[in-house]
Amino acid sequence: MVAGFTAAILFMGISAASAANIGKVKPEELKKLIESKANIVIVDAQPKGAYDVGHIPGAVNLPWVPEIKSPGKLPKNKDLILYCACTHDEDSTDLANQLVTRFGYTRVKLLEGGWLKWVELNYPQEKTKKK
Repeated sequence: MVAGFTAAILFMGISAASAANIGKVKPEELKKLIESKANIVIVDAQPKGAYDVGHIPGAVNLPWVPEIKSPGKLPKNKDLILYCACTHDEDSTDLANQLVTRFGYTRVKLLEGGWLKWVELNYPQEKTKKK
């Protein structure tokens, strides 16, 4: 029991430390990056069903899980901008921490306010087309 508790404390320490190194992007900045066709990848951390209902145009879906098995085809040579629909961006922060600490990504940023702020600002949205 103590070993598990100690491991949890160590993991929390790593997460807190790496969260401090992860930058943020304001929604206005991301909108301009999208409009300028910047070389970025937008990562939506919502569950697939929520992603299908609405997401930032061009975003790829990498749903949050407690432990990522693989980051898929996310490139390491582009800025990754992560977001979720959480009120405090918990899922995207955790996902960012996992990408940085477990998979060696260095160009990871979080969208301030996430999906909820994007929608509130009435910025462009897209839905996944059903086949």
